[in-house]
Amino acid sequence: MNRKRINSYIHIVGKEFFQVALITYLILVVADTVRAGAVSNFFSLNILLIIVLITGSAMVITEPRKMLNFFTPIVTSKTIRKTPSRIKNPLKKLRSKKTDN
Repeated sequence: MNRKRINSYIHIVGKEFFQVALITYLILVVADTVRAGAVSNFFSLNILLIIVLITGSAMVITEPRKMLNFFTPIVTSKTIRKTPSRIKNPLKKLRSKKTDN
């Protein structure tokens, strides 16, 4: 198996396991808050929290790069070239108004 396929499998399994673990954790925290000791007397919620953090981290690390990266600029040189010349420099009008006053 190649590396991309393994990352894809890890991402899918991590995503599903993360969702189940997170929902289970939230339900158990609410149950323990409503009735003190209902869960914490039998099971440590910290263990489930660690599982949620590990699977969430694995899901983020193995995320496929097909989606738009948050730090990728949306405006590129190609999009600037495609814009009409009247929209190309909107600050030109503002500069001319400042000099008129």
